Amino acid sequence: MIKNIAVIGAGLAGTTIASKMNEKFDVKVFEKSRGVGGRMSTRKETPYIFDHGAQFFKIKTSDFKNFLSELFSQQIIQPWNFRLAYFDGQNLSKIKSIKDEDKFYVGVPNMDTIIKHLSKNCNVILNTKIEKIKRKNGKWELYDQNEKSHGKYDWVILTLPAEQSLYLISNKISFYPYLKKIKMKGCYSLMVGMNKSLQLDFDAAFIEKKDIAWLALNDSKPSRMKNHCLLINSSFEYAAKNVN
Repeated sequence: MIKNIAVIGAGLAGTTIASKMNEKFDVKVFEKSRGVGGRMSTRKETPYIFDHGAQFFKIKTSDFKNFLSELFSQQIIQPWNFRLAYFDGQNLSKIKSIKDEDKFYVGVPNMDTIIKHLSKNCNVILNTKIEKIKRKNGKWELYDQNEKSHGKYDWVILTLPAEQSLYLISNKISFYPYLKKIKMKGCYSLMVGMNKSLQLDFDAAFIEKKDIAWLALNDSKPSRMKNHCLLINSSFEYAAKNVN
């Protein structure tokens, strides 16, 4: 008998594991948002588009490179060539020209295109926030934000951040104490659509010792629409102080 599996979260982890298990199991992916992406999501506010999650990524192992080989061949992943500034407070330290060999990779035409590709053969249920998991007659039963049941499953795989996963599991589960110890750092994202270019000497910047830690001109990435889109991320420290 084929196992029924529920995956909670349609980000990189959830869509990857669902796509790998699809051939041998009956897999459903539940996502609270209106689209896949998770920490690699893209926000669209016509006519502007922002990568407001992960800004880029690096590849440090051959296994990861092999995993992404199909996306490279289809040019869903491309190198980002841009001018990267480094600030110490308000003082500009240097501007580095990032080339192909520096290997700053992005999804094309948006970061969430990677997740859309991974999830193309997956059964993804969007706009559904699973808020309760109950053990009943040897199965796991899922309930959404409206207390509607979404079926019974042999396995449930949580790909949510640790703190969000805590809401879904009982104190009786053995790994609860370990999960409780995991703390994540957050940041605020400010997305600004503009009618004209800022005429900066750089396309993105790392900033130390300030409330702003990163900024990027989204339209400097490959195959983007040439609207003027500025993405600003706060520092972890600023977010922690202002979380409420």
